[in-house]
This record gives sequence, C-alpha cells and structure tokens, in this order.
Amino acid sequence: MNLKRRLYIRTLSISIALFIIGQLVFVNLFESFEPKFDLFAFKVIEIKKGVPTSILFSLTLFLTPILMLATWRISRINSIKKEIASALIILALMILAIWLRHMEVKAFYTHLFKNHLILIKDNKVVTQPIDPVNFVYYMFGGICIGCIFSFLILRKKSIGKESINKPL
Repeated sequence: MNLKRRLYIRTLSISIALFIIGQLVFVNLFESFEPKFDLFAFKVIEIKKGVPTSILFSLTLFLTPILMLATWRISRINSIKKEIASALIILALMILAIWLRHMEVKAFYTHLFKNHLILIKDNKVVTQPIDPVNFVYYMFGGICIGCIFSFLILRKKSIGKESINKPL
C-alpha cells in the first residue's frame, strides 16, 4: 500500500473515531461549555427540527482531520513541523471561537440577571434548556478560519522560472 493511501485511510479512521466520540460526549461536553451561575443551570437539549445538534457536532469533528489534510495538500505542506503548526493554528482558532460563543452567552445571561429579568424564587436552582447549535456553528467557523489562516501563513510559496516567464 502506498504512503498516500495509508495517510488517507488513517485520516478517515481518525475522522470516524472522532464522530463516534462526538456522539458519546456531546451532552457532557456542551454542558461544560455553558457558563456557570449561582442557582441557574443549563440543560443541553436538541430541538427536533432539522439535523440534530449532536449529529452536527459529530460531523464537525469528523470533518476536522479531513479539512486539515486538505489544507496540507492544497498548501503543499510537507514538513512535520509545518503540519503541527497548522494543526495548532486550526485548534487554537476553534477554541477561540468556542470561547467567544461562551462569552456571548455569559454576557447575555449576566445582563438578564443584573436587570432582574430572570427571577429566582426560594433559592431553588432554575434550569434553562439550551440547544448548543450556535456553539457548533462557531466551532465549525473557527475550524474553517483556522484552515484559511494555516494556508495563508504556512503555504509553500514557490516561484519558478516557468511562473516568471508565463504571460499574465
């Protein structure tokens, strides 16, 4: 089996494993992403309209290694150092996107609490159902932006004689 084929099979295997892991950890992971408040908790739910959020999340995880490999191929990244740098850029921007969404939700609910738009009676914990589909969108956006940044920063810039002599 040639080297390219093994790389594609390995990437697909990692993608399938990430899809399965995404299905298993969806609720617990997203409950940890939600901001924490005293006497107020979020309950992760999935709205039954359209594609379930857990599937979108798992598909995002599934596509991450594939998009990463595609970025490496398009930008002609061949060294392991650049591949690691690319993966770190993509991961960092995905985490940044998730953190931005977390801060957005936290700011919104902090505003509601400060303006007494959410009332808590008898010191009982209030549970708010929330569908984290926007977290998944932000996460996927972070991955896509990470791939673009990785491409722009790490691509192999080659100017050969044929490209210099080529008419525009």
